[in-house]
Amino acid sequence: MFAKIVEISTVDGWDETYVEVEFWDDEASYRRGEPPVLLNSFIMQLRAAGHGPVQRADGRYEAEDGSFHSKADLQAMQPEARPRLKRETKAIDVGARIRANIEAYAARATARGERGDKRDRTVKRSARRDPHGVLARDDVKTLGRSTFRPRTR
Repeated sequence: MFAKIVEISTVDGWDETYVEVEFWDDEASYRRGEPPVLLNSFIMQLRAAGHGPVQRADGRYEAEDGSFHSKADLQAMQPEARPRLKRETKAIDVGARIRANIEAYAARATARGERGDKRDRTVKRSARRDPHGVLARDDVKTLGRSTFRPRTR
């Protein structure tokens, strides 16, 4: 499949992001100006930042007591014996998350042979509100109105 993001906005009255996408069977169909074979809209709960455990470059997690543990070590421990991990605010690659959601859908749609207009026309959209700073991000602005070949396997 070949995809074109037509719109990225917010859902009016909600804190979600709305993404509208057109799909073609292949890039050649898109380049020839053929109509899309599939249209869909996505409503995503996206945030520009999240909270997670402090992780070093080597992949180990930092505990509140200053010790470091691998994921495998933590999983091998009994839950009550696991140390409390330090947590931090982390930036989220929102553009990559949007693209991953579209790619996951494209894989399912390809497997099912979906066609037609699947957009939710009841959703009221707005670009005026951006409660979580998603629309203002450079990675999201770059993704808007972009075309790409979703990985479907």
